Amino acid sequence: MLEFFRKYQRSFFLIITFFVVISFSFFGTFNAISTMRPLNTPTFDAVDGTQITRADVDDMALFLSTDMEDKVLFGGMWGPNFLNDGVISKDFLDTGLAAIIAEKFAGVLSPELEAKLEKEKRFKGYKHPSAPFLSSLAVWNYFAPEINTQLFELQQQSSAVTPEALRSRINLYLAQKKFSEPMLKQMLLYQQQQYNWIKPDDSIVQSDLTLFGYHNLSDWFGPRFIHLLAEFIYNSSAQARELGYEVSREEALADLIKNTSTSFQQLQNNPRLGVSTTGDYFRQQLQRMNLDQGRAVHLWQQVMLFRRLYNNTGSLALVNRFAFERFGEFAGEGVVGVGYALPKALQIKDFHDLQALEMYLKSISKKGSDPLELPKTFFSVDEIINRNPELAQKRYILEIASVDKKTLQGKVSIKEMWDWETSPAGWNKIVKEFPELGKAQVTKPEDKRNAIDALEPALRAKVDFYARKEIVDMHNDWLTDALAKAPVKKQEVAISYRGNAAPFTNLKDNAQLIELLDNAPVGKGSFSDKADSMSAHASLKRFTTDETHYYSINVVEKPKTAEIIPFAAAKERGLLDPLIDASLKGYYLTIRDKNPQKFKRPDGSWKQFEEVRNEIADDYFAIILKNIRDDAVASGLMPKDAPPLTSDRAASLRLYKYMRTLRNKAATDATSLNAMVNEAITEGEGSEITWKPLPNIQDQWKLVAEPFKENRSSTHANIDLNQAFSLTLNDWSKVSTPVNGDLAFFQVTNKGLGDASDPLFDKTIEAHRLLGHEAMQKLASASVDHMLEKKAISIEFLGSPGNGASEMGLPETLPE
Repeated sequence: MLEFFRKYQRSFFLIITFFVVISFSFFGTFNAISTMRPLNTPTFDAVDGTQITRADVDDMALFLSTDMEDKVLFGGMWGPNFLNDGVISKDFLDTGLAAIIAEKFAGVLSPELEAKLEKEKRFKGYKHPSAPFLSSLAVWNYFAPEINTQLFELQQQSSAVTPEALRSRINLYLAQKKFSEPMLKQMLLYQQQQYNWIKPDDSIVQSDLTLFGYHNLSDWFGPRFIHLLAEFIYNSSAQARELGYEVSREEALADLIKNTSTSFQQLQNNPRLGVSTTGDYFRQQLQRMNLDQGRAVHLWQQVMLFRRLYNNTGSLALVNRFAFERFGEFAGEGVVGVGYALPKALQIKDFHDLQALEMYLKSISKKGSDPLELPKTFFSVDEIINRNPELAQKRYILEIASVDKKTLQGKVSIKEMWDWETSPAGWNKIVKEFPELGKAQVTKPEDKRNAIDALEPALRAKVDFYARKEIVDMHNDWLTDALAKAPVKKQEVAISYRGNAAPFTNLKDNAQLIELLDNAPVGKGSFSDKADSMSAHASLKRFTTDETHYYSINVVEKPKTAEIIPFAAAKERGLLDPLIDASLKGYYLTIRDKNPQKFKRPDGSWKQFEEVRNEIADDYFAIILKNIRDDAVASGLMPKDAPPLTSDRAASLRLYKYMRTLRNKAATDATSLNAMVNEAITEGEGSEITWKPLPNIQDQWKLVAEPFKENRSSTHANIDLNQAFSLTLNDWSKVSTPVNGDLAFFQVTNKGLGDASDPLFDKTIEAHRLLGHEAMQKLASASVDHMLEKKAISIEFLGSPGNGASEMGLPETLPE
């Protein structure tokens, strides 16, 4: 048989080759034709009868799906289309055209947007693993509150295609463009650095913190929406031509080159750009989009025609500036007074803040007759040291040089490490630390080396790390020299009797360090005999907290007595959270037997504390929550039959009675506030660091006074201007009760006429913009109806199954 094949193998090869070539020729060509045909097949006829193909729509959608701003936000990486100066953002989303068009095609857009809404409702945002108050939502709330507002509105929607949901989505997209992901990460990293007790989270830099993980318009609105706008632009350009508008190819090319130049100037110093001229930059972008220059110019012609039609329509709106003169007189009416607000630390914004305040009050003062009153008498410092040492401290002015002993391992050469590992003493220590090596049969140094080399990489790295550590421990002179050369920083250091104490890492015995500092002489020079006689690890010359972090400490100034830590400092340093958890865990052990159905799993085991912490806290703080709710009803802030306050909302009213009492006293005797207001403290820049006694512990309840001068067109966080203008001179406002706990009240001392804060010209321009957008929206609504009537939009194409981003050529995510 084999002989037969060998004899006729040449003939077999020729026959097989013939059929392979024929097959590839036919089926390859057939597949190419079948792939290309849909792209050249007419999708619809525009309003002027022009045939628009699938390729036309796909190319336009690809061209519009990213823009120049995306290019800047993502650090200049290739992917976003810088030739597009923001058509969808500027001309559709910002003007309101997108909402009008989307509402008309809600049924087509619904499948994609509903799927997105389900994901968006589950979005929680980033939270720091060891400090949940550091979160993306918190940063947005402070720097870009519109993001949180629109996010909440969107997540409350039951359908993704209602007018409200569409507007919320659009407004949220526009808001997040103004506060990009790099800005969010920068603020999170900055805030993380402000708290020495927080363990840094490296994932802030590495993780994708974009809202919902969306990077482009297709992510936000879906490919169907982008294609719908592409079809709308083709029809609008046809309408513009029918009305006599013209845009030449040269004009469109010049506009594209202008966009290219703008983007190139923004990013020309970026090392990832990879091109040196605007021409290369332009050609590279076209190549990446698989477009030639002629095709790009054709697409931009349609965009420019659409823009001229709608921009001219908007510019026809007329506004009479004189209508604003009376408004200017009204807006210029001014009011002057003084606002009184809680210090920032006492702004109880949620239930966790309330828990911290109540635990603090319980730890430093005796319980009064009224749970809502702030204490006036406190435990002595000695009592607090015995009861809750976390909340007593001593503050010192120290000069500190520090060295991390692990950094000295770089001085150990590979040869020195190998010699130690194979030496008798070194090998015995390694075998004791890593028993796996004791099983190896070794008689010579090379046997030891081979045994170590045979270890798994991770274990081998641990062995080498251990060896370097032991060698560094043998060289005390290295540590002495490093401490002598380390930079010295003069700073105030507050050391509580228990808990973290920056800048000392892993401090375990706070009282011991306090004793050392108290016994040390003040000023540079040698330490006292008592300090020098102590063991090396306790010496302030070479003080260590964990045999890894070493400090050389000189005492510059020190206190005579300890002091109670103020609430603001205790909260910022994270000293209260361990107290709260310890109390709640102990309370859990006492109550769970009373309610086993609530605290047991189906298998009969008790639930872990973390699983039921919130329920335990609700029960533990039930009395204070009830008092807050009762006071809100009694004061008339809320009706008796109102729904119960949530724990977070009740927490924000914790100090409402306190503020109300101060306000009522001031209304009777304005001078009574003088004793309850903190004086402003100003310190010159670069002032010498010196030890200063803290204010009286009771002074932390004092208010912050801030003069104000506002008019009707201005805004102020703590001043209700409607109320201010309705008050008579020297009258007092009610206490404002915002949900963030920033309780405040104010007194009006003067009124009068002033200049409006905004020029009338600016108001006229803004009114013109709004009226212009309204005119554009009316034109878009009528145009869509006309397009549908003439079947100039292919709904079948937009709603066809599998019309996804990959098929349309739109990027699912930005490329690396």
